[in-house]
Amino acid sequence: MTMYDVKLTTITPVHIGDGTTLHNKFDFVENRQSTSRLNEDTIMEKYSSRLVPGRDGSYPAPGALLSADDMNDARLFRYTIPGAPRSLKGYSELKSCIKDVYDRPYIPGSSLKGSIRTALAWAGFQEEHLSAGSIDLGKPKAWTGQGLEKELFGRDSNHSLMRALQVSDLAIGAGNDRPGGGLRVYNVQVITHKSQSSPVELEGIKPEVELAGTIKIDGSLLPPPTDTSAYAMKVRRELGFEKHTVWLGSICEIATRNSKERISRLVKWFSTVEGGERLTRFYSGLAKVEVGKNVALLQLGWGTGWDGMTFGALLQKDPAFFEQIVQRYKMAMRSKTGLPRRAGDAFPKSRRVIVNETGYFAPLGWVMVEFKERKS
Repeated sequence: MTMYDVKLTTITPVHIGDGTTLHNKFDFVENRQSTSRLNEDTIMEKYSSRLVPGRDGSYPAPGALLSADDMNDARLFRYTIPGAPRSLKGYSELKSCIKDVYDRPYIPGSSLKGSIRTALAWAGFQEEHLSAGSIDLGKPKAWTGQGLEKELFGRDSNHSLMRALQVSDLAIGAGNDRPGGGLRVYNVQVITHKSQSSPVELEGIKPEVELAGTIKIDGSLLPPPTDTSAYAMKVRRELGFEKHTVWLGSICEIATRNSKERISRLVKWFSTVEGGERLTRFYSGLAKVEVGKNVALLQLGWGTGWDGMTFGALLQKDPAFFEQIVQRYKMAMRSKTGLPRRAGDAFPKSRRVIVNETGYFAPLGWVMVEFKERKS
């Protein structure tokens, strides 16, 4: 068993949702350019006498019960974080970031592992000279890449190389070890080269926040070629990982190489976007960053985009088959001009970016992950 202590440092805001959509006045209130998450229990206890239905039969929202003085009473709020939704009309929404039972944000091990898996699949696809032809267009969208994954990682989840990679959840560092620590409210838009959609408001972990966890590589599933014991021979026969075990020892190099390749495409994409100058400069700078051999540059969480979660651009090397994928799974939306997609058109046409009063501000999800092996 090889154990690594890992330190993850956010470069840009990270949002990993918990599946909850928060509503203004019911779950949070704006509090002097900050956002305060309501403690419904203490509010209900304080204002129980006012919890009576109105003429329409509805009860008042918890946030509507609060007075100006209440905004200074920390007992009425679970946490308060910088930033606020741009619109607070009616019951505006805010996507909640995943947190532990103490309202501290964390990064699930599954999110980090998924990002690593994507990078390893990207490298393996090329190393094994695979093609998009392994995709079964007769299967539902969620299972289309199953053939490729079997060739790379093993025949099923019980016989997968990734079982040997065990990633813990990553806890927030001491400097932010408190409810809502390290969080901020961000405004996000989906943009194309010439337009943008309605904004999405969300909680995100701020840049330069550190989180820590562990990664284990289970050597019992990866016996070296020199091990001729009955157990080792059985493992090799059942799992067949021999030629791919080197990937787990090259996570940092592979992940960073994958990210740098994606970054080069993102520089080109944002350089053609109206108002994309700041993001072009960001990605141009990130492309030049020297990454240590024990550090992985990765993108994870919400907003990573299509190419950050799949085999991405590799599938586009076969343009004709890629168009079959796009059409079969209805992956391309009709443009605002009403014209349908044509073969060879750019894909994807949009990206999610953080916006502020000055324009397009930053992408989401970029992190540095430092590996430090524990000495036995």
